[in-house]
Amino acid sequence: MKIQIRIIDEKGNFYEGTTDLKKTNKKNLDTKLEIKKQKKIPSNVVTELYKQNFFSEERQLNDVVNEMKKLGYNFGRSSIYMAVSGADFLKQKGTKGKFKFIQKYPA
Repeated sequence: MKIQIRIIDEKGNFYEGTTDLKKTNKKNLDTKLEIKKQKKIPSNVVTELYKQNFFSEERQLNDVVNEMKKLGYNFGRSSIYMAVSGADFLKQKGTKGKFKFIQKYPA
């Protein structure tokens, strides 16, 4: 099946394209974020969130914790903090207890 897609994003940019879809035998499609061929550790999940532009605006640690919980991950706050503070592609702003994280470069 060939489909054509036309999309306008929140900034008013237009995108269009065509693609071929193939029939699958899968009955249930899982829409959760999946990290394939990687261990499910906080730093890998932070990298996936970065690729999805989650950090394009400032995020507090609590925002990151809640997003990971929404995706089905149950990492401890200290593990998540170590992952975001150690990520080369994120900048840390603020003071102790009120840190915010934002991406240094576009994903």
